[in-house]
Amino acid sequence: MTILPGATLTPATIATATGAEELAAALNRDCLCVTVNHETLRRELDADGANADLYDKILATRPNLFSDMAVFVTGAQVERMREIIRAVETVVALPAYREEVTAEAPEISRFNPGPRGVFMGYDFHLGPAGPQLIEINTNAGGALLNVALARAQAACCETMKPLIPGPARVSTLDDIFFQMFLCEWRRQRSAQPLTGIAIMDDAPREQYLYPEFLLFERLFRRHGLKAVIADPAEIRIHQGKLWHENEKIDLVYNRLTDFALEEPRHAVLRQAYLEGSVVLTPHPRAHALYADKRNLVALTDGARLRAWQIPEPVIHTLLTGIPRTVPVTRADAERLWARRHKLFFKPAAGYGAKAAYPATNSPSECGARSLPATTSRRNKLLRANGGCGRAEPKRRSSSISAITSTRARCNSSPRGCIRGRRPISARRAADLRRCSACRRKAMCQETILPVSRGKSANKT
Repeated sequence: MTILPGATLTPATIATATGAEELAAALNRDCLCVTVNHETLRRELDADGANADLYDKILATRPNLFSDMAVFVTGAQVERMREIIRAVETVVALPAYREEVTAEAPEISRFNPGPRGVFMGYDFHLGPAGPQLIEINTNAGGALLNVALARAQAACCETMKPLIPGPARVSTLDDIFFQMFLCEWRRQRSAQPLTGIAIMDDAPREQYLYPEFLLFERLFRRHGLKAVIADPAEIRIHQGKLWHENEKIDLVYNRLTDFALEEPRHAVLRQAYLEGSVVLTPHPRAHALYADKRNLVALTDGARLRAWQIPEPVIHTLLTGIPRTVPVTRADAERLWARRHKLFFKPAAGYGAKAAYPATNSPSECGARSLPATTSRRNKLLRANGGCGRAEPKRRSSSISAITSTRARCNSSPRGCIRGRRPISARRAADLRRCSACRRKAMCQETILPVSRGKSANKT
C-alpha cells in the first residue's frame, strides 16, 4: 500500500500498542461504516469544466475503483513501515549496492540524469510479525484519486469523528505532489523554466487509471503548464527537443510498464531520454535501484549487507521487515519444493502481481521441481511467507491511523484490494455496528489518512 505522510499518533486513550493492533483488527473485521460522502466526491472529481462528468464515468466503467469502507492501521505500524523504508534507503545510497544492481540490470540503468523518480511505492503486508515489505514499486498510481477521496471522507457516527482527517490535513496534498515534479525538473534542468508536461502510457485512454491521468492533466494546467496525455507513438524529436504534435514536451510523467524502454514502440522516448531532450520521471535507473525484484535478495542477505558495512540496527530492520527472498535455481529445487507451503513465487521481471502465486497453488509444471537451469533476469524468485504457513494472495490487512480509499480489482491487484464481505443479516449488521462503535469509543483515538490501492498503483 502507499502511505501518505503525516500518519502519527494523537494524544490517545490507547494504553499499549498491542491494544491498538487488536482494535485495528476488530475494526477491520466488524466495522461496516460507510465513510465516503459521494456528493463531495462528485464535486472534487467534477471540479474541472473539461471533465464535468468524471464521477459518473468512473461509476459506470470502474465501479470498484473507490471503496466506501475504511481499513485501519495503527500509528505504531505506520512508524514501523517508515523505519523499514529508511533502512532500504540507507542501502540504496551505497555506491557498492548501486554498482552491483545496475551491473545486472539493462545498460540504460547506468545512465543517471539526476531525478530520483516520482511516486515511489513501498508495498507492505501486515501480519503477526508486523508490516512486511513485499516489493518496491516505481510509478505508483492512485495519489490524486486518494486526494479527492480524502476530501470526501465523512464520519458516519460520533465515535468515527476523531478518525477522519480534517480539511487542513488534505487541503494541500495535490500542491505537494506538484512540487515533487518541480523538484525532479530542477534536479536535471536547474533554473530553466518548465512549460510543458506529458502524462505518458501506452493507449492511455484504455488504462484503468485513465481518470487519474485526467486529474494530473488538470493539476499541471492549474499551475500554468501546458499538459497533455499522450501515447509514446505520438511523440517525435525535432531539433533536440521532444514534441507532441505542435507542443514541446519538457518533462514526461512516465506511466509505462516497459521499465527499461526496450520495446521498439518506445524507441523515440528512449532516445530523447538518453540524449537529454526530455526529463523523464520515473526512469529506468530508479526502477533498477528500487523496483527490480531481485534487489530483495540483496536486501535480505545478512552476509552481503555486512560486507557492505551496513550498521547492525539497519540490518536487523531489513531482515525482520522484509521476507527472505532467494533466486530460484535448479540446484535448490528439492529444498525449495520441500518448503513450498511457506513460499511464494514471483517473477523477477514481473509487475502488477502477474504470474505471482503461492507455491502450493502453482501447477506442478511451474513448481520448484521444474526450474530453470540458470538464473537469468526473468527467472522467478521465492519469498518466504513470513512463517504464516500456507502462502496466500494479497488479502485485506488488519490495520488504525490510515484509511484505504481506492479499491482495485481483486485476485492479483497491483496494490491489493479490499475483499468483498460475506452477506450478513440486517440484525447482525446492527449488532456489529454497536459492538465496533463501543470498541472504538473505549480504545481508539488516532488520525487516519488515505491509503492508495489502484490498478496501476503497483506497476512494477
